[in-house]
Amino acid sequence: MSIQITTIERLESYKVNGKHVYKNSNGQWITSEELTCNELRFFYKHIEGIEMGLVPGRIAKGIYTP
Repeated sequence: MSIQITTIERLESYKVNGKHVYKNSNGQWITSEELTCNELRFFYKHIEGIEMGLVPGRIAKGIYTP
């Protein structure tokens, strides 16, 4: 099963397989629904890639296959 990550608001809000994930005022990531282990793992890899400059922040969509 592939994992699709779509940017809603630059670096603050995403959809992971249709589940809303956003950063609260304390800098913590909050989800509308619980993410699976693979969704969570690839979401954090995606965010880490953006922070390290490996994934440009302007990319609106990432698709990962475990």
